Amino acid sequence: MGEVELVDALLKAGVSVYESDAQANTALILAAKNGHADVCRLLKSQGADEHVRNAFRENAYDLANNSRRMDVLRVFNPWASDLDVGFQGNSFEDKKAKNTLCEPCDLSNGVTMLMLACRQGDIDAVREILDARQDDPLARTSSGCTALTMASEEGGEAHVHVVEELLRRCQAEYSFPVEYLLEQYLYSGRKTAMVLAATNGHLEVVKLLANARANINVRTQRMQFIDGARVDGDRRTVLHLTCMHGHHDVASFLIDNKADINATNYSGDTPLMLAARYGHSQVVKLLLRSNCTVADETMAPSWSSMHRACGAGHVDVAEALLEAHEEFVNHKDKKGLTPLMAAVSANFSEGAVILMNKGANVHERDHEGRSAVFYAAMAGQEKSLRVLLTAHNIQVDQPDSVGETPLMAACKSGHESTARLLLNAQANLEAPDDVAPNPLIIAAAAGHEPIVRMLLNNGAHRRKEKAAEEAMKASKSREGADVHGALNPTPLTRTDSSMSSGGTERFHKIIELLKREPMSP
Repeated sequence: MGEVELVDALLKAGVSVYESDAQANTALILAAKNGHADVCRLLKSQGADEHVRNAFRENAYDLANNSRRMDVLRVFNPWASDLDVGFQGNSFEDKKAKNTLCEPCDLSNGVTMLMLACRQGDIDAVREILDARQDDPLARTSSGCTALTMASEEGGEAHVHVVEELLRRCQAEYSFPVEYLLEQYLYSGRKTAMVLAATNGHLEVVKLLANARANINVRTQRMQFIDGARVDGDRRTVLHLTCMHGHHDVASFLIDNKADINATNYSGDTPLMLAARYGHSQVVKLLLRSNCTVADETMAPSWSSMHRACGAGHVDVAEALLEAHEEFVNHKDKKGLTPLMAAVSANFSEGAVILMNKGANVHERDHEGRSAVFYAAMAGQEKSLRVLLTAHNIQVDQPDSVGETPLMAACKSGHESTARLLLNAQANLEAPDDVAPNPLIIAAAAGHEPIVRMLLNNGAHRRKEKAAEEAMKASKSREGADVHGALNPTPLTRTDSSMSSGGTERFHKIIELLKREPMSP
């Protein structure tokens, strides 16, 4: 709040200035953090110690320095003046302010004053701190950040000058080679200054780092355990990250400087695959013009660039890929899925039109025997299914490897819209054989009353008794689950209990429907 009178009243009532919360924050720490200079002044006058630290190793003095609020800073440092004047002026007070700011200062998590100045892009402060040689340019926070990585990640116009100054000063005045500074990794995420600058699209910083011989093919690291072994589960290059985030200018610079255009990460992704997945058409076109290899597939999800563009609904990317590699229009991944199947599953109807116009085979099936029609019906993608049904001699009853037809898939999933489209396209109301459940039985067992009603209206009267029997079984199973939930309450069953009666009621309605005389089509 910052209400001095209230704080004063609490102190007079006997509240100690050293009272703290669960994170060991004293009143002075909170006042300094939130910029309440008057409260800080009152607490200090009552004996509050600015050097007491909280659970995060922060104290009021450090936070005041970090805040850049001069009114707060002056409570703790009487010599503090405007920072811009303090860094450039020559008065006695200015010099005291410089000396104060250039003293070694290890803030929470290892942050130094040099890091703060670099993060803020304050070139004058950076020069003053480096001149004082008080903060080590190689110092790292507990998460591995350095002064250079902070400036590189920010990347603004002011930060470009900071990066340039850091590189120049370290090369000229420190004993360690500048390459060591460039290749320092963060502990968390394992990213160098080059990785951070490129990921955020900071072209000028990338150029500076490259000119200083930073590795443009460096890979990120994310260690994880797979099958008991500790492996690098990432391994994306700078170009991977640049393309993933759509930074065309940075990608162009990296390619011109011999970045590996066909590098693969742990999963086998190339820069092209990531650019396609995230819809960066200009980057995709750049990579294609640069003669990148259009890889067939990856480990997971085993999709090519074409699959990814279609599965994510990126029209411009799909068109660019087809223009460069029309032969991939019917390319199958290792599970047999085609780009058309990926497009219709995501309801990318425009992509389906593009693919079909380029010669996509609408009858192609994957390793489970499922066609594009099957995927559209199963996913409830009405627009995509409409597009597919315009194809010549489209097969709407093509079963998969276990004998399930597109209509059955729509009925099982409860997709009334795609079921209706298939019925209008004269889809078979029966199963491929008399043993397997037909669409009516499937819809009844799943409790989809609107679809049951629609099937009956369209003449699905065979095996009604079996459908009613399956609906009864499902109802009893649901009732049993409700009883179990009532006797063994959990947060989940308590949340769902209000829906239980409606769940069994729908099955009762289905049974009543099935027992009536056939309704008129």
